[in-house]
Amino acid sequence: MISLCLYVMEEPDRPVILSLEGVVPYAIPALLYTFNNNIGFFINQEMDPATFTVRLVCLYQEVRVFLALHNLCTSKPLWCFNRNAIDSS
Repeated sequence: MISLCLYVMEEPDRPVILSLEGVVPYAIPALLYTFNNNIGFFINQEMDPATFTVRLVCLYQEVRVFLALHNLCTSKPLWCFNRNAIDSS
């Protein structure tokens, strides 16, 4: 919302057109991120730090196992960048 307000203030003569197709790809991750942050704050209030740290380490291990299994089962890596493009530069 802040970005939209700043954009409108920057160019007040230009009309802002919001369509459902343009908003949904940004709204869904934003809502999930908000939900995740609120759950994180609640967990921080209710759990002691040692338990939270152990759970976080377990979560990272689960993600690493998932990535390893995905790479073993498919020929395509799950990365969002091409390592060959980075190595050649």
